[in-house]
Amino acid sequence: MRWIAIAATAENDVIAAHDDIVMLETVSEYEFNAIVKVYGVSEDEYQNLKQGLYDYRIRFNNLRSTYLEPWARDQHTQVLSRIYTARINAINGIKGRLEHALNKHRTMLTHQTNVYEAKAQEADHIQKNPDSPYRLDGFVSDYAEEKGLDIDTAAAIVSLKYNGWYQHMRKIERLRLRHFNAIKLARTEEDFRSAAAALDKDLFINMLL
Repeated sequence: MRWIAIAATAENDVIAAHDDIVMLETVSEYEFNAIVKVYGVSEDEYQNLKQGLYDYRIRFNNLRSTYLEPWARDQHTQVLSRIYTARINAINGIKGRLEHALNKHRTMLTHQTNVYEAKAQEADHIQKNPDSPYRLDGFVSDYAEEKGLDIDTAAAIVSLKYNGWYQHMRKIERLRLRHFNAIKLARTEEDFRSAAAALDKDLFINMLL
């Protein structure tokens, strides 16, 4: 048995399938009749679904057991399948490009982002409080010592770097929201072409790629 996420209509006709349930939930956000769950399927069914062969209806043996029945889906469901496939392809394209942009500030260590945030909080406290205990002991004082800087200069540099990181992350998140939303609302080929053109324009203007 293989496990795969399946999006289906209220009548249990299969619309789309994907290994990542988050992807299907993302593309089905505005389809109120779409239900996304993970199902156990046979190897043959899994391979068919991976190839975009969705002519199935989900059937129930009982409350805990389901199976896929070959089914001639109606035209509406087939159209939804094409829309979902286009959305998945478009979102995968955006993910790759935004991940590339995020690499500019990717940390070398797993939890280093938490350290950056704590260091920035200390720097802010130092800049606002002349008697801050962080002037003598903390991330910023360590940074100052290793870099050969006075504590005020070190705090200013830490804050400047953190604000640059924050604004970069905010810009990318704004683009993600904008273009994911456009793709999730798209329903025609022209919609998808327009969404792709808008993405290219935004990435060019923001010099992310």
